[in-house]
Amino acid sequence: MKFLRLLMPLAALLLLVSSATAQSRQLDALADRLVEQASQMAEQSYMDFTDRSRNTRADVEALYQDEQVKSSAELFSRMVRDRRPRTQLQNASAVLSDLARSADRYNRQRPLMTDIRRTIADIQRDLNFGGGIGPGTGGGISSGTMRWRGTIDDVSQLRIRDNSVEVIAIGGQEYSDGAYNFTSPMPSRGRGVAVRLNKIRGRGDVRIIQQPSRANDYTTIVEVRDMDRGPSDYEFEISW
Repeated sequence: MKFLRLLMPLAALLLLVSSATAQSRQLDALADRLVEQASQMAEQSYMDFTDRSRNTRADVEALYQDEQVKSSAELFSRMVRDRRPRTQLQNASAVLSDLARSADRYNRQRPLMTDIRRTIADIQRDLNFGGGIGPGTGGGISSGTMRWRGTIDDVSQLRIRDNSVEVIAIGGQEYSDGAYNFTSPMPSRGRGVAVRLNKIRGRGDVRIIQQPSRANDYTTIVEVRDMDRGPSDYEFEISW
């Protein structure tokens, strides 16, 4: 009996190590996939660029944006191999997501960019729900933040799900200058999470009118009411 009591903690430790190793391998595979996809996109962009007899400034910008995504993917893969702490990888994946979103405005390789953004979302999901790798990490973390800034005229609603934000103008003019950054995707499983809002800038009212849940496909809705004349700049952060 004494031998069994000693054996049970050892078995639990081995199971934990085995699980962490499997999760680390999954993140390794996702990082490798991202590098492959980004390299393919950058190479295809350059081939298309050289095939055209005339290229505009936007074509050159697109070429540089794609190369930046490729280099950033390679750096992220290196951070994963070096087993950097989870918080650093979460921040790095958020930067990657911003770069991909920015490059998407110029990109001609739409299918490839779509695949890249899906892989980044998978990486963020793994970092948010998977086991930790490297020092200073913990398993099962589902916290994060999303910061948004942009122009609002009259009333708009922001529908936030996973790692995307859709702005819908209920009244007034719709503006397309909105920018946002997730530290990790919002949870999209279980009972959902309680979302909190912190208004940073803006003259009107900003409030959460819908919390994420299984019933609404884990969608948070933030409503911005700017009833003064003319548009105004807003910035807020939600956390969970």
